[in-house]
Amino acid sequence: MTRKSFVRAAVAAAGLASFAIAAPAAADNTVIRVGYSTLLNTGFHLYMAEVEPSLYAAHGIELVPVDMRANAANCIAAMLAGEVDLCSVSTPSGIFASIEGADLRATAVLQGPLAQIYLTDTAAAATGVSPDAPVAERIAAMRGISLVTAAPGTLYYNLVAQMMRSVDLSMDDLRYSTLVDGTAMREGLVNEAFDSVLWSAGAFADLEASGDIVGWISVPNGDIPEMAALPTVTVFAPQTWVDANPGLADNLHAAFVDVIAALRADPVRYSAEIKARNFPDMPQLVWDAAFAAGLSGLWNSAQVSEAGWNAIVDMQRANNPNANFETASFETMVLPAARAN
Repeated sequence: MTRKSFVRAAVAAAGLASFAIAAPAAADNTVIRVGYSTLLNTGFHLYMAEVEPSLYAAHGIELVPVDMRANAANCIAAMLAGEVDLCSVSTPSGIFASIEGADLRATAVLQGPLAQIYLTDTAAAATGVSPDAPVAERIAAMRGISLVTAAPGTLYYNLVAQMMRSVDLSMDDLRYSTLVDGTAMREGLVNEAFDSVLWSAGAFADLEASGDIVGWISVPNGDIPEMAALPTVTVFAPQTWVDANPGLADNLHAAFVDVIAALRADPVRYSAEIKARNFPDMPQLVWDAAFAAGLSGLWNSAQVSEAGWNAIVDMQRANNPNANFETASFETMVLPAARAN
């Protein structure tokens, strides 16, 4: 993240979080309002609260997703203000909030990275490197190209920076700019306004099929195995909420495990139901690719290993060497139910 404080940005955004709404509690269930900035194939656990609420009810929970309009700072702001109970955001977003003073806990870690780099067909040809070449060659071939992705400090930015470091390059060797609008990314790729995008796998499957772009590097497809162990989508709760609701975080974690199991057991059904409810106008080719990538990235146990957690913290530390990450340690920040043995 830039020098601007994540928590100060979140507090400043608190006024924008007024759209977070409470829902009436079911007679026997506890309502948990989960704000989210994650979208599409990183939000299956939230969409399932709408299409299969019985999976949460079995654990005494009515989960209410609250759309934070793709803004993690808004979600953190709403959570700190008590307008939502928890936030489902990228792991780095929660970690940054923690090191800036928010006392947060990871209640469940649901997914690994879905990141994929796409090059325009022209840019890929200009590299002189095959899309099937060794990964290190493909990364090195990106030197000097223009790339858009999320802002500094975010997971996607950190992943690009880590890829560049792996071949002794840096972000300075790219012509990087921030862009998080999927439609603008799509238009920019088609019109070659920039050379490449790092975004979610499957998001531009139709452009790949048409030959307009080339899938260059894909984490979910196994191009960089060590990155697959990085925690990506995490549900965070304030410690005050955990203390005020003994046992509820454990119940929620168990519900997430059941949700993931249900998705894997009947993907055809849930893919169709989630799409019909949330993305009815999305081309089927794109949805199928995005759903498959998202499903492959889910972690059955909703748990993270200490090594995996430390790896994401170290990645953030590499881009923020002056920050103190003590409060983001595995033992401090990850609740026992979310810890892998």
